[in-house]
Amino acid sequence: MPQEKRILNPSWLQENLDAQFQQAEALGIVDEIERLCAERKTAKQIAQELRPRFGQVPDFANLIRSVRVKRKIPSVEDTAEFEAWLKKYQLR
Repeated sequence: MPQEKRILNPSWLQENLDAQFQQAEALGIVDEIERLCAERKTAKQIAQELRPRFGQVPDFANLIRSVRVKRKIPSVEDTAEFEAWLKKYQLR
């Protein structure tokens, strides 16, 4: 059974990630970001699509990246990992 990769982040980095994820939750866009990731869009593309609805949210692309990290969405560039995630996503 393969062990899950664990990446240890400094506490300040984890706190920042958690705060950005909470902001995305407060905006009600976590599921939408996940759906757009499933369409193979980059954080920059997702930010461009969502920004008109939310104005000038600081670090909007990083907010999107935080959702990807917290939801364990691999980069599209990691083809095998992304395809495995996408299959699981589509089965939900």
